[in-house]
Amino acid sequence: MSRFDGVVGWALAVLGVVHCAFTFRAYKSASDGALWFFAAGLALVYAGLLNVLRAEYRRPGIRQASIFANLSLLGFALVYVGRHPLRSSQDPASWALMVLLFLATLLSLRGK
Repeated sequence: MSRFDGVVGWALAVLGVVHCAFTFRAYKSASDGALWFFAAGLALVYAGLLNVLRAEYRRPGIRQASIFANLSLLGFALVYVGRHPLRSSQDPASWALMVLLFLATLLSLRGK
């Protein structure tokens, strides 16, 4: 596994864990919004771990699943930032997420 590839995958997973943990500060109860917020963090954790597996084992099925996860999350994040540009510009975590998703997507598409 290339060290950089692994770091990007783990960073994405850690960002997802932080996102999940922040749910308990941002929401006072297990509302629908809180559950969706937590689920978004889980999606980041899963995508990050999938990228780590892709970088470590280099199997075609893992690579294809990683590409799908990265492209779909990157697309979702781009739509979110496009709909909430002011909120996103003031939130450094959203920029970190965009950079990590972009890097993860490039690394998974490169196919080595």
